[in-house]
Amino acid sequence: MIEKENCKKVNIFGSCVTRDLLEYDRKKIFSIGEYIARQSVISFLSVPINLNEQNIQLESDFQKKQLISDLSKNGFQRLKSSSGDLLIIDLIEERFKIGKIGKTYFTLSNEFTQSKVFRDERIKIYEKRIYNGKIYFKFKDIKKYINNFAKMILEIYRQEQIIIHEVYLTNYYLGEDGIKKEFACNYIGYNLRVNKILEYMYVCLKQAMPYANVLSISSKYIADEKHKWGLAPMHFQEEYYKEAMNWLYDSLE
Repeated sequence: MIEKENCKKVNIFGSCVTRDLLEYDRKKIFSIGEYIARQSVISFLSVPINLNEQNIQLESDFQKKQLISDLSKNGFQRLKSSSGDLLIIDLIEERFKIGKIGKTYFTLSNEFTQSKVFRDERIKIYEKRIYNGKIYFKFKDIKKYINNFAKMILEIYRQEQIIIHEVYLTNYYLGEDGIKKEFACNYIGYNLRVNKILEYMYVCLKQAMPYANVLSISSKYIADEKHKWGLAPMHFQEEYYKEAMNWLYDSLE
């Protein structure tokens, strides 16, 4: 397991689920290095696109940084330069569709849509497809993309330094009145499709990194209407983050 030191620098390739988790570090033994969000594996592996950053219409510096990273493909270099002690990976951003301009694939995140950065360009849109128990992107088993992604990550980190945060979308949430409720039918259908994609991709990732640590407890918890980011199938109740943090503490022993 990971050797314990006074402080661990943690890099993230993933979503707010992992970032929010680190806010529950009551022992103050983790510091956050690079946080690469709003980025899919397919986009991470693609070639850069010519970009005029002045055209990005986003007020949030964080959102702008993530969009620039996704389009300029600097994620690998960010992780390599950061020299983190740990890397936590979650795949929640795989819920987004993939866009293409020229030879470049990118993540069709909300930030991309709001930025209007390529509003005059013709954008092709692709979805991951579920067929015969596997996930495909443009008729290619997505396992090939995961394997290439893992190969790049393992150029930077030993497997023992990597935590796969295997988290899924939930169909239930805790209402402001404290009562457990079910998301609307359109959410549940969406969650089902995304979770099938996530499940297959996590299996592939764990096969590519068999000695990585795996944190997988999200099936025990539900979302929370009082979450600081609002109600969403990946915005969990506080108890989730507390148990996940205890798991992280235990992994250091």
